[in-house]
Amino acid sequence: MLCIAGLGRCGSSAVMMMLDAGGYPVWGEPPDYEPQYMPYPPEHIGVAVKTLMPHRFGVPLGQHRYIWLDRDRLEQAKSQVKLAERKGLTKKLSDRDREIAIQRTLWNIPKERGLAMNALRREKVLVLSYEKLLADPENVAKRIEKFSRRNLDICAMVDMIAIRSPACAETFLEADLLEAVGKK
Repeated sequence: MLCIAGLGRCGSSAVMMMLDAGGYPVWGEPPDYEPQYMPYPPEHIGVAVKTLMPHRFGVPLGQHRYIWLDRDRLEQAKSQVKLAERKGLTKKLSDRDREIAIQRTLWNIPKERGLAMNALRREKVLVLSYEKLLADPENVAKRIEKFSRRNLDICAMVDMIAIRSPACAETFLEADLLEAVGKK
C-alpha cells in the first residue's frame, strides 16, 4: 500500500489526484480522497490511500511506503482554520479570533508532525513539500514514480497541478484542480 500522509491541508489530495491521473490505483473519490475514516481492508494492498495524521487515526498494519507532505506552517495553519470555518466546524470567526486560532494551530503543527513522523519511524517515507509540488510538479511526479516503483504517466500527473501560489488562497486547491481538469 502506498500511503499519502501529512497534516491537514498539506497537499495530499493533489498527490492523490496526480497518482489517479498517472495510473496508480487509488482508494477514495476526488477531490478529497478521504477514506481514512474507514478501516483498511486487505484488498487495498497495492492501492494508494490518503492517511492524514497517521499518529491519530492509526497506521495501516504491515510494511507500507509513505509519501509525507509538508507545507509552510503559517500557510497550513491559515488553511486549516479556513477549512474549519467553511465546513462549519467552528463558528464564523472575527478577524481577531481567526488570528488567535491560526496562532494556536501554528504552534501545534511541529508537535503533530513530530508525533506523526515517530509513528512512521519504521516505514519507508518520501518527504515532499507542497511548495515544491506547485513550483515543480514534473520533478515531484518523477520522484513519486521512482518511490512508488510503478511506471506512471508523468505528463498526466503534471497536468493535474493547477498553477497557483502556495499561499493560503480564498479557494481550495481541490476545487481548482477539479476545475482545471473539467470535472466540476
